[in-house]
Amino acid sequence: NFTLEEMAEGVEFAKKYGAKIYVTTNIFAHNENMDGLEEYLKGIEKAGVTGIIVADPLIIETCKRVAPSVEVHLSTQQSLSNWKAAQYWKEEGLHRLVLAREASYEEMKEIKEKVDIEIEAFVHGAMCIAYSG
Repeated sequence: NFTLEEMAEGVEFAKKYGAKIYVTTNIFAHNENMDGLEEYLKGIEKAGVTGIIVADPLIIETCKRVAPSVEVHLSTQQSLSNWKAAQYWKEEGLHRLVLAREASYEEMKEIKEKVDIEIEAFVHGAMCIAYSG
């Protein structure tokens, strides 16, 4: 993990080369994870991070409230695989949806046809492990 200071240095370096920086917070937060969340999100915004990849709805809402310039992307850990859920997350103000690995090509096409939002899909491998189930 990087400190906020190290993250700011990394963002500065990346921007010299036209790159964007995304922070992944795939956790489903437990009570002890809430301490310092707002300060952390404000810190990544101040550092100039482009976006945050999030699974937990509370972190999504907190980020939108305290770090509004940070793009919020839905993590594949949310297992999104249908257009109605995609529409819901669009209405919640998300910028991009990382679809479930189980989503078929036809489902991906239907999501894109029915919902005007950026989508992302894993093409190979299942390196992330589901939280539960």
